[in-house]
Amino acid sequence: MYFYLLILRVLHISCGVFWAGTALFLAFYVFPAVIKAGPDGQKITQAIMSTHKMPVVLAIISFITVLTGVLL
Repeated sequence: MYFYLLILRVLHISCGVFWAGTALFLAFYVFPAVIKAGPDGQKITQAIMSTHKMPVVLAIISFITVLTGVLL
């Protein structure tokens, strides 16, 4: 039982830190750079979203974070 809770806590905390860190990175660094780039900012956003599958990874991480939080 304790091992189960330990695994859930580690998953919840690590995924939550990754999720929050990514949100802050996007909000304070990437989005201002995209806005500053003007019309070329759309190309930057498309490259990030298509090349690295960022939305899929963030959706999985957020799902794991919420699911482990509910299970805890």
